[in-house]
Amino acid sequence: GALLEILTELSGRGINMTRLESRPTRHALGALLMEAGQFEEAEAMYRRALAMQRRVLGGDHPYVASTTNNLAALLYDTERFDEAEPLFRDVLRLRRTIYGDDHALVANSIGWLGRVIERNGRPDEAEPLLRDALQRHREQLGEQHFSVARDRHVLASLLVARAAEQLAAGEEPAGFVEAEQL
Repeated sequence: GALLEILTELSGRGINMTRLESRPTRHALGALLMEAGQFEEAEAMYRRALAMQRRVLGGDHPYVASTTNNLAALLYDTERFDEAEPLFRDVLRLRRTIYGDDHALVANSIGWLGRVIERNGRPDEAEPLLRDALQRHREQLGEQHFSVARDRHVLASLLVARAAEQLAAGEEPAGFVEAEQL
């Protein structure tokens, strides 16, 4: 795309791209490309930014966590869940290292990991993570925050899907009542 051409042109003119790439510039360009639906270009930009950030900043840096998270989200959005899961696991590890366990970004990472695990067909493994993310967001951000509403919706969807499967199998459905109360 056009953004990649601009960066290539700048690099060809002798501009020090190492300094440019070590900052969140490529990360931001990746986000713009993703928003524009240019997923292949966005993925390439994120991967280049991540390689540069790791080389220049080291592995345990907030920029590395953020870019890894955005790359994982892109993979999730393009339904490449198997590829996204290890990246979300890495983001959670990084954010716990960088920010400690009680940070809102850690709660976000727990939620992302729960969502991708659920999409990978492991709802029983996803449920405790989704509950954890919801509880953390409630405590950190308050009941009216968007993250709480999103977490409630994701958990309720998982519970309703499970209950529907139980009902279809002739079993007593669990989860409908709890999903309504979320």
